[in-house]
Amino acid sequence: MLTKSQKAAKFKRERRAWRASKGIWPDRDPQYRAFVRTLPCFICELMGVRQVVPTEFAHSGSHGISQKAPDSQGGPLCSVGHHREGPFSYHVLGEKFFEFHGTTREAMIAQTQRRYDAQSTRNPR
Repeated sequence: MLTKSQKAAKFKRERRAWRASKGIWPDRDPQYRAFVRTLPCFICELMGVRQVVPTEFAHSGSHGISQKAPDSQGGPLCSVGHHREGPFSYHVLGEKFFEFHGTTREAMIAQTQRRYDAQSTRNPR
């Protein structure tokens, strides 16, 4: 007999497999996310500010309720000032975040992908 937590884990695995088979699960790329976490915060760099906290991978693309955007639509944001915490962070400002900081989501995504592509050509897997 399965415990309640084991049943929940089994359901989660089955749901993920079903979504993947239907093509409705966002693409995940652990190597891309790991690379992005090595980059400086997009907003700190844009403002010319010294970043003092670690960079996190921020899913910033369009997505449905309770879903994350594909990894290809994410970028580097510092953990405290611009991603999760602080009055001007992505999680607080939501859709107005990029406008508030004078840039666009597409600019962050494009710059991040250019850096990843450049790194990939220098260090082929």
